[in-house]
Amino acid sequence: MYSGSFVLQGVLSDDIYKRFLLLFVGLRILSCKQLSAMYCDYANELLVKFVKNGEVHYGKSLLVYNVHSMIHLAADVKKLGCIKEFSAFQFENKLGHIKKLVHKPQHPIQQILRRMDAQMSELSE
Repeated sequence: MYSGSFVLQGVLSDDIYKRFLLLFVGLRILSCKQLSAMYCDYANELLVKFVKNGEVHYGKSLLVYNVHSMIHLAADVKKLGCIKEFSAFQFENKLGHIKKLVHKPQHPIQQILRRMDAQMSELSE
């Protein structure tokens, strides 16, 4: 979200990197309160271009619901505020941690609670 433009420059081909920047800049604008207020329509143009050209450049496998929904993201930002104000994106890292607490398919909630309780007990000792 913040370092992709620096990390991927020189790693990706120039053509793919420029297409990545459409996504990167569009999402970066929509995730900032000040930038989204000023450049929401521009971000929309970038994301629409990324999605519409996606099939040509990345194949039909890119055309999943999550990617298509980016076309509507700027409209959501206009109604609800910047992405950070209504998205669960910030919790994805915690979700990965929680998933690691589940070792078997049976009783996942109980497993999570037991392991979190054990972690809390270790911290308080």
